Amino acid sequence: MNHTPWWALISGGIVMLWAVGAYTRLQGLRADIVSAFANLDTQLRRRHEVVPRLHQQLRPLQPSAHDDLERLLAASNQVMAATQLVKGHPHQSGPIQACNMAEDVFQAAHLALVEAVAEPEAGWGEANVPALLDELLVADNQARFARGLFNDATEAYNESIQMWPTRVLARLMGFHPAASLHLLPSRIEAAQKAAKGFLEELPRNVRVAIVSFAGTAQVVQHVSDQRDEWLAAIDRFALQRGTATGSGLLLALSTLRPEAGVELESTLYG
Repeated sequence: MNHTPWWALISGGIVMLWAVGAYTRLQGLRADIVSAFANLDTQLRRRHEVVPRLHQQLRPLQPSAHDDLERLLAASNQVMAATQLVKGHPHQSGPIQACNMAEDVFQAAHLALVEAVAEPEAGWGEANVPALLDELLVADNQARFARGLFNDATEAYNESIQMWPTRVLARLMGFHPAASLHLLPSRIEAAQKAAKGFLEELPRNVRVAIVSFAGTAQVVQHVSDQRDEWLAAIDRFALQRGTATGSGLLLALSTLRPEAGVELESTLYG
């Protein structure tokens, strides 16, 4: 009578224990994706709740803003519809891509509305636009953070199913790579990236001063040839309300050409 060697039984037991542990871990990581998307869904719903109130309050005030508001509302509805597709399958590529496309449209519509409101000739008056737009911005930032957490969960899962020997088990048990969401940079991050790219291309002998402007203008970096100082100044940028472009240009001119004798106080404040 043949007996299975004891070492084979032990080896088989070890492999079985590893397979059970690896399978349980992959299941847990896939469950983390579902949980992360549920959190994102909550944040997107909160953002979506702001949009109809913004639409209802601002639409009667300016005919010129109708198109921007309608596009924003339609885009928000598209995001929520796409989210419903993803909820049951947050680790599948097709629904995630639909969600990505809808979010891209929403972000473009959001930016267009913010730019329209920022124009002085928009004439928003006492419409309390800042409060509602700030609320939408906060909700959007929270959704952006939740989107990052979802991508972190997706990355952890994808890394696990690619590791040897787990990838063999993953293929046998139907664990496929999960798709990530677009994580678009915020407006301030996009502006910082563009500014840094411009500065990096300047000749080494150029000296630079940096002026930022929102409701008012301020010098954030005096004239310098130190590139690390330029980049650090750009990293300190923060979103604020207002577009005092004229003030920014005058302050820049005064900073670069002090001999020009620009009277900033009288020019800006009368």
